[in-house]
Amino acid sequence: MTPTFKNRDMIYNAVLILIILFLRSDVLSKRNDTIRSNVENRNSNLAWLLIVIMAALRKPIDGTDVWGYMLQYNDMFNTSILDALNNERTNDYIGYFFTSKLFSLTGLSYHWWFGFIEALYVLALKSFVDKFSKDKLFSILVFVTCGLFSFSLAGLKQAMSMALMLFSFVRFIDKKYINSVLFFIYAYLCHPVSIVFLVAFPLYYLRNNTRFVFYIASGTILLYVFGLTIMKNLVSLMEMEHFEMYLSEDRSYSYVTFIFYIVIVALSCLKYGKYKAFDSNEARMVLGFSLLTCGLQLLAGFSPTMFRLAYFYSPFLMILLPNATNYAQKEEKTLVRTALIISIVFFYLYTMRNTSYPYSFFWQ
Repeated sequence: MTPTFKNRDMIYNAVLILIILFLRSDVLSKRNDTIRSNVENRNSNLAWLLIVIMAALRKPIDGTDVWGYMLQYNDMFNTSILDALNNERTNDYIGYFFTSKLFSLTGLSYHWWFGFIEALYVLALKSFVDKFSKDKLFSILVFVTCGLFSFSLAGLKQAMSMALMLFSFVRFIDKKYINSVLFFIYAYLCHPVSIVFLVAFPLYYLRNNTRFVFYIASGTILLYVFGLTIMKNLVSLMEMEHFEMYLSEDRSYSYVTFIFYIVIVALSCLKYGKYKAFDSNEARMVLGFSLLTCGLQLLAGFSPTMFRLAYFYSPFLMILLPNATNYAQKEEKTLVRTALIISIVFFYLYTMRNTSYPYSFFWQ
C-alpha cells in the first residue's frame, strides 16, 4: 500500500527523531571525556544541518503561510528595494522584507531563502544550547518534539525574529550590550510581537533571588488572569491593527500542549534540586522561564493565536530537560532521561498524526 500524505509526514518526523537518537547514542558510547565532547559537537552540528536541509527542501502547500512566503519572496525579484519597503504589507515587518529583498539579489530560489531563515534560527539556538545545555542532542530532540521545529517551518517572519531575539539575549548575558540592543531592534523590525521577550532581560538580573521561581510562578498566574487586558494595552501602545487577531476571544483551543509542557516541567523538577545545588542562578532562570513558557501557552485558551508568544521562551525547555537530570546518579539519570525522551517523542508523534499541513519535500 502506498503511504498517504500524512503517513509520509509521520515517517519523515520519525526518521529525523531516530537520527537524533542515534547520534546521541553514539556520543554516550564514548568513555573518554575529550572524545565524547568532540563527538557531541560533531553530531549536534550534523543534526542541526539536517534540520536546515529539511527546512530548505520542504514543499509549500496551497493555502498555508509557507505558500504565501514563497510568493512574497518570488515577488522580490521584480521589486525595487524602495517599493519592497514602502507598502502596507511590509510596514509591520520591515526587517524581514528588507532582508528578503537583499537575499533575492543573489538570484537564488525560495528554497535557499527558506534554508537561510532556518539556518539563522539554528545558529541562534546552537549558541544558546552550546552555552547552557549539558546534553546538546537531547536539547535538539526537545526542539523538534516541543513544536519549535514545526513552527519554524511555517512562521518565517517570527522565526527570524526569534533567532535575532535569542542572539540579543545571549549577547546580553555576555555583557555585549551594544550588540544586544542592535539584535533586539532588528528582531522587533522583523516581527513586533518579539517585544514579549523584553521582560526576559530585567528578569535575568533577578535570577539570584532565592524566590525568583516563586515570583515567576505568581506572575504566570497573574498573566493568565489579566492576559487579555495586557495584550489589549500592548496592541494599543504599538498601534498595530494586525495584532488585534491576538485579542479575538476563541475558546476552541485544546489544552493538550499546555498540559504536555506542565508534565514535562514537573518531571524535570524531580531532579531539579541537584541542578540548583550545582548552579542555583542558572537553574532558577531556566526553570522560571520554562514556567513562563507554560503561562504564555495557557493564554492560547483565550485566543489560539497567542500560542505564538510561548515560542519566544520555549528554548528554555531545551535546557531544562537535559540539565535538570544531568546531576543525578548515573542509573537515575539514564532512567529519568529515557522516560522523558519516550514521553516527548510519543507526544510529538501522537499530536502530529492528524496535522492539516504535513511535511513534504518540494518534488513530491
